Amino acid sequence: MFPMRRIPPPEWAPEWARRVAPTVEAEFGEEEYRAVFMHRAEILAAVQEAVEQYINDDDVTSNESRRSFPERRKLTGEYYIGEENYWVSTVKYHGDRPPTPQAQYLFSLMARCLEEPWLEGQTDLDYLSLSVLFEWDPAAQQVSSTCDVDSSRI
Repeated sequence: MFPMRRIPPPEWAPEWARRVAPTVEAEFGEEEYRAVFMHRAEILAAVQEAVEQYINDDDVTSNESRRSFPERRKLTGEYYIGEENYWVSTVKYHGDRPPTPQAQYLFSLMARCLEEPWLEGQTDLDYLSLSVLFEWDPAAQQVSSTCDVDSSRI
């Protein structure tokens, strides 16, 4: 297994990538954000698990140089939380069933995975972005992972 470790945002990361302050849409509300924040340790543990599962899934990440993206061998084993977004969707999706009109409190944390330097003097080591999606249930005061991880090259 290829282990991953969360680190603080690096000093070299641009301000927009270090987003210390999360983006909370007005519909989500500060009160709900504070309630979600009480589950911070649980959320970060779920992000850790999602990142490691993605990185260690041979169907999406490989150790071999196959000129595809992403390549596990390029990773340092470190990532940082580079962005947080909180919003309300007016439609709830149910897998294969049709969506229903219902407020759904959602949020995502973006894990920015670092690569080994490959250029002399390289300072930007961002390589792979993994956006981990969560749902917040205000009535139950519970966070649940949607098991949805979106990846992109950065």
